[in-house]
Amino acid sequence: MPLITWNDTLSVKITKFDEEHKELVKMINNLHDTVTYAQGFEVVSRTLKELVNYTQTHFKHEEEFLQKCNYSELEAHKEEHRKFVAKITMLWCAITLSSNDVDRGFVEQIFDFQRKYSRELNSSAAYLQDLLGSWLVNHVRKADMKYGAALHGKQP
Repeated sequence: MPLITWNDTLSVKITKFDEEHKELVKMINNLHDTVTYAQGFEVVSRTLKELVNYTQTHFKHEEEFLQKCNYSELEAHKEEHRKFVAKITMLWCAITLSSNDVDRGFVEQIFDFQRKYSRELNSSAAYLQDLLGSWLVNHVRKADMKYGAALHGKQP
């Protein structure tokens, strides 16, 4: 069962970004499956790294377009992107370190920091799924919809 199902409430009405958002949904659902079906640290690490890379590419496209259009909330939008990339990169590092059997004490320190940073979540798997699923849906429905409405009709 997918973590996120694409529907029109996620459409920003800018074709390029709707397509990229659909790809992000697909990648998040794939990662959700790797965690749900316990496919191992290596698979989760590789899948998360692909998501990190694609997310950075998508954010770059979005930010370049918003800058070109002189979008008034660009800096706040970029800050949301920066924080999200930092979180998922930290998770990728922690998972990668775990899969390579390095100092697990260090990995636990990262997860302790993560839990303190996100007190409502207790496990890294729940954190990962909540972070990816909730963040994307909330970000698209709030921040991205703002630029979608402001820039409707313009295409990158």
